Amino acid sequence: MREMFDGIADRYDLANAVISFGMAGRWRRVLAKTLHRVFPSAHRILDLACGTGDMMRELLDVFPQAHIQGVDFSEKMIEVGGKKLSDASFSFCCADAMALPMRAEYFDAVTCVFGLRNFQSLSQSFDEMFRVLKPGGYMAILEFQPPNNSLFGFLFNLYFERILPVVGAKIARAGSSGAYEYLPRSVKCWHDEKFVIELLQEQGMTLVEVRKMCMGGVWAIVAVK
Repeated sequence: MREMFDGIADRYDLANAVISFGMAGRWRRVLAKTLHRVFPSAHRILDLACGTGDMMRELLDVFPQAHIQGVDFSEKMIEVGGKKLSDASFSFCCADAMALPMRAEYFDAVTCVFGLRNFQSLSQSFDEMFRVLKPGGYMAILEFQPPNNSLFGFLFNLYFERILPVVGAKIARAGSSGAYEYLPRSVKCWHDEKFVIELLQEQGMTLVEVRKMCMGGVWAIVAVK
């Protein structure tokens, strides 16, 4: 999987913008503003599965006083992100979400945008996110969810399974990597939000807000430690 993400890093941002019809930036912005509304004083923020740093940039827009640490397991994504975000407010680290090289109770907030599906063990990754988060700190998550609405669900699946893989692979020049076949498969096999919320609560988090967007195809979860 690491090689798959390395292979699409150079054109990852363009592909994401096109296949989401430009909405991916809006969804990240909503999550950043929601986090700021409930916890405006965050100074140290960890963005897990940061990719090339688009969520990090949204976070700095609403937390100009903060230092944003990005973590991803793809070295190429980190390399591209470091060139985009060279300001001292940002730093990057290549690491596994299940074994973060950060000390306990260090961050005021932890975010993860469209990354949970890629973790080999969701519960172990949540353990690590909880460990590095300060007491009273916030976790903010953005993830896809197959919609329950029958008509929109049909259209969502049609687009994700038939159109997105072709368009995404062509724009990202993914070749035979399977990166954009992986995306719809991972969403289709993903847990529902109830499972994720219950797992967060088992980790010791208290739910603050759940917001559904794109007719339920994208959802945001904010919880506090």
